[in-house]
Amino acid sequence: MKKLKTGTLMHIILLSAIVLLFAASFIKLYLWDKSSAEIPTDDFSAENFDTETEDFYVTVDPDRIENHTDDGITTIVMLGDSSLNDYTDESGVPALVREATEATIYNCSFANSTMSTQNTGFDGTYGNDAFSFYYLSMCIMNNIYQIQHTGLESATIKDETFSNKLDLLESIDFNTVDIIVVSYGAEDYLLSREVETLEIPTTYRSTIYTEALAQGIDWIRMAYPHIQFIVMSPTFCCYPEEDGTYSAGDTRKNDVDATLANYMIAAKNIAVQKNVTFLDNYWGIDIHAGNADAYLTESSTYPNADGRKMIADKLTTTITEKIYYEK
Repeated sequence: MKKLKTGTLMHIILLSAIVLLFAASFIKLYLWDKSSAEIPTDDFSAENFDTETEDFYVTVDPDRIENHTDDGITTIVMLGDSSLNDYTDESGVPALVREATEATIYNCSFANSTMSTQNTGFDGTYGNDAFSFYYLSMCIMNNIYQIQHTGLESATIKDETFSNKLDLLESIDFNTVDIIVVSYGAEDYLLSREVETLEIPTTYRSTIYTEALAQGIDWIRMAYPHIQFIVMSPTFCCYPEEDGTYSAGDTRKNDVDATLANYMIAAKNIAVQKNVTFLDNYWGIDIHAGNADAYLTESSTYPNADGRKMIADKLTTTITEKIYYEK
């Protein structure tokens, strides 16, 4: 057999490598295009993708608790949307965290609520704005909840828990609260609330997701500087189409040209700016288009019992191990 010259052999090897590279790129592009067109039904794990969680942990700042008298009890207030509100039994995130940490937990989340508001300014015409994080934090700072009472009368999206949650919120002495969990984003995405703007605002605007979060943290810190924050991103969810089908939230852009990931990244940016803990439940919780049927409720928006267990486990680990909150 005639031997190939070294130069010829190297050319063949290089050509073969290029062919393999193009083939691999074509296959990846083909699979990506398939996944972006419809929610896949075959089983796959997020571990197969080159993703990295965006978690950001902040321990207790001694300067913020220097003049605070601790009562020796870990007290947590949870503010969020239906992911925390709709499940008040032992399978809910608040109950699971309570059982694991033995902390006192007040679940002050409201169904279908948002971080941002629909309107600029509150005049009662859109009552659900009163239960956004923006207005809840304002009223927590002032310890006056007239906005929520007005909103309760005109809110078009509410359930029987709203009145009880409002009573609970008014009863809390926030001087005894150690941690506030902030968990919004799915409804902001589905309602196409603006994520952020490029310019640096002179004042925070309630209708923009990131600015509502930033303002809310600032307001509560003004009144209660000792409180730690844990901001949690939404998990993967699906976008309901007009024809009754669902599109994957990781690829479906809403009316402001944003996917669910845009809200997650934007929330982390604010958390880092404000130096508060951030939990990435988008990449950090293994719920995705391939297993949505197994981990989302029938609405395809919020996690089911198995999905909530994963969120509660992560939040518990954060409280007991990552931010080292010990009494």
